[in-house]
Amino acid sequence: MDCPSSGLTRKAAQYLRTSTNSQQNSMAAQAAIIAEFAAANNIDIVRTYADEGKSGLTLQERPAFSELLQDVWAPIPAFSIVLVSDVTRWGRFLDADQGAAYEFFCREAGVHVEYVNEAFENDQTFTTAAVKHVKRVMAGEYCRELSRKVSRAHVQQAKLGYFQGAPPRYGYRRLLIDTDFQVRGVMQAGEVKAHPSDKVLITLGPEEEVKTIQLIFKLFVDREMNLREIAAVLNRKNILSTNGHRWNFSIVKSVLKNELVIGNYVYNKTTKKLKSPHMLNPESEWVRVSAVTPIVRRSVFIKASEKLKFLRHHTVSDGELIATLRKLLKAKKTLSWSLVDACPYTQSASTYHARLGGFWAACELVGFSPIPVIKSKRAVFKSVTNEKLLRRMRKLFATHGKITASLINNEPTLPGYKHIAARFGSLATAYALAGFEVPAASHVRLAPSPTRPATPWSYAEQLRQA
Repeated sequence: MDCPSSGLTRKAAQYLRTSTNSQQNSMAAQAAIIAEFAAANNIDIVRTYADEGKSGLTLQERPAFSELLQDVWAPIPAFSIVLVSDVTRWGRFLDADQGAAYEFFCREAGVHVEYVNEAFENDQTFTTAAVKHVKRVMAGEYCRELSRKVSRAHVQQAKLGYFQGAPPRYGYRRLLIDTDFQVRGVMQAGEVKAHPSDKVLITLGPEEEVKTIQLIFKLFVDREMNLREIAAVLNRKNILSTNGHRWNFSIVKSVLKNELVIGNYVYNKTTKKLKSPHMLNPESEWVRVSAVTPIVRRSVFIKASEKLKFLRHHTVSDGELIATLRKLLKAKKTLSWSLVDACPYTQSASTYHARLGGFWAACELVGFSPIPVIKSKRAVFKSVTNEKLLRRMRKLFATHGKITASLINNEPTLPGYKHIAARFGSLATAYALAGFEVPAASHVRLAPSPTRPATPWSYAEQLRQA
């Protein structure tokens, strides 16, 4: 398992990672194993990169690992070895090739990755490659199996009436009980269970919140107000919504859709496993149990649901959307996401975003353009040096595993890609100065720079251009 040694002291970085903040001793154990290996192999540890409480599933949520890769891809890395406890600390990527790719790019930059607590020497032999691949596959499968077990456990607990997940919506609270069903207290936002054996029940919130929910149903069903009118009424009364926020279209709608008002706790409507996007589960997989005292008559809730369904299937036309947005612009002389959400006669800002090709695209259709904001952003970056811009581009790449004009435009620490192109003469020149190899034409294969090894962006772009 020993890496190649010589009489010279070699410089190394160590990478440490734990999946949860509760694994306090794990970081120290990893560091101890790495220190012992370094001492036995004449290695001087000059850098430490630590991701504490970070999942190994993705690169984006691991800032220390991203920084490590960025430093590896520097023109002259400060170390020639990266010491890691084992393959799982490098990552539990669901795609085994992803972990292998990051190791490959380190090797291309002249930096060797050594797994000090594995029973193999990390060389280029067939046996080592096969063992590492199996371990990477097993690491990803461990996450999949753990996710399945946790999901099944949550569903079973929900069927017993125990509340799962984040704090409930407006008007309800989480009640913590112990194994003897003794009440420990009402949990506030952000609080978690002190003991794993404790359970959480759903309970009614303060009386004023219960009365507000009943008022919302009365205004919607009996007085036939729309969602924005209801939000305006509540805001005029200085009634605050969840976490002290002002009411808007979306919050009112969430209250009207919440089955807790008729006593039903519904769980497993959506799925979000292993950093994947939210997906709607079929209704046959939902868990629906009676869990709390109803505060709205079932007949009233059904009427509200039917009215919401009617509104969803009878949306306004694009022309009406534009007309109401133009009316708001005429009245306020400006437009913004929050301004549209607060307006009683426009649709929600997210509706404009979804229906008209983006929120700002909708604004431009009625004659409002946020160009002054863009100009002021460019003015801010006039004082930023070229080298700082290049460093930020490298960091952006290390975070996302790629770099594109769209990513540059959405990055708050960078000006728009057109500004960068103007600053350096072209975007291709800026990429080259940042160390990203750019093809002269789409059919040209990329080759490593003669002064610097190729970066992951180079190979990703090569595949994209092929």
